[in-house]
Amino acid sequence: VANRGDDTVSVIKASTGALLKTITVGDAPTKVLFDGASVWVLNTGHDTVTQIDSSSHIVMGTFAGGNGTVDISFDGYNLWIANQDDDTITLLRGTDGSPVNVLDLPGSPRLLQFDGQDTWVATLETQPDFSYEPHSGNGYVISGERWFLTRY
Repeated sequence: VANRGDDTVSVIKASTGALLKTITVGDAPTKVLFDGASVWVLNTGHDTVTQIDSSSHIVMGTFAGGNGTVDISFDGYNLWIANQDDDTITLLRGTDGSPVNVLDLPGSPRLLQFDGQDTWVATLETQPDFSYEPHSGNGYVISGERWFLTRY
C-alpha cells in the first residue's frame, strides 16, 4: 500500500491484513506494481520509481522517470512510466531498472495498460481549432483537448 504522506509503502499479509513491514521509498508514492519478482513504486514527488525485492522486501534501487510521472505498467520485459509534463514514456529494464528508451508522444500520457501483447497509452492532446461552415451559414468550431488511445 502506498503511503503518500510519509513516503513509505506498507507490506500487508493478504490472508490476515496484518502489517508485515513499512518500507521507505521516494517522495509521494502513489502507485504500486508487481511484475512477478519485484514490486515497483511510482514516486510522483521526485519523478522516480523504486524497485523492491518482493521476497526480502529490500529496496533494490530508485530510478529516474521523466517529468510529471503519473502511471506505470509492465509488459513482461520493461517497465513503462508515463510522464505527463514532457509528453514522454520512459522505458526501464524490468530486471534492474536500467534505461531502455524514451518514447516521445504527441500528447500528455496519463494512463497505461498492458493487455498481454501490447501496451495501450491514453494521452490528452491539445488539438488545433477546426472550423466547419456548411453552405447554409450554420457552422461550428471544434477546439481544445481531446483524449486518444494508442497501442504500442
